[in-house]
Amino acid sequence: MNTTSFWALRHAPVQARGLCYGWHEAKTGLSAEEAAERVLAYGQGEGQPLPRVEVVWSSPLQRCASLASVLATRLGATLALDPDLREIHFGEWEGRLWSAIEAEDAARMQEWMTNWQQVAPPGGESLPEFTARIERWWRLHAHKASTLLVAHAGVLRALEVLSGSLDWEQAMAREVPSLRPARFALPATSP
Repeated sequence: MNTTSFWALRHAPVQARGLCYGWHEAKTGLSAEEAAERVLAYGQGEGQPLPRVEVVWSSPLQRCASLASVLATRLGATLALDPDLREIHFGEWEGRLWSAIEAEDAARMQEWMTNWQQVAPPGGESLPEFTARIERWWRLHAHKASTLLVAHAGVLRALEVLSGSLDWEQAMAREVPSLRPARFALPATSP
């Protein structure tokens, strides 16, 4: 296994069209078993096979945790859930339609959209707070074992920013496909 990287993937696509969901539980269109089959098949088909995995880390949100649990069992790995791996928190906007937020909270939405790299949604967390949370996990846990991470698009984007491969503008412009394992850099120095 490459000791300068670990593997990570995004949960299955959710059924939440137009919904603001960060910490809000959103259902996926696939069962955890179906999603795990796709992850494992991807490694045997068009992608690179996953190396030996000792720990499957995951966000505790069910769209990640249920898949991570199945993958851990199938790979003979330990499952580790960490609240630091949750998606960015949208506060008062969680679970609401973006169209309703725009209609009912236009001024605060406009402020957030204009200054999204610094301003937090009302009652939520700012991008620097979110990035610091992901960095804490990345520095403390990513290097400890042969790791597979099951997380959210925002988490994977934060890892690209933290590793220096992209800035936030570039990361946000890039699609994060579901169920497709990819390598992510480990921190240059570990605690």
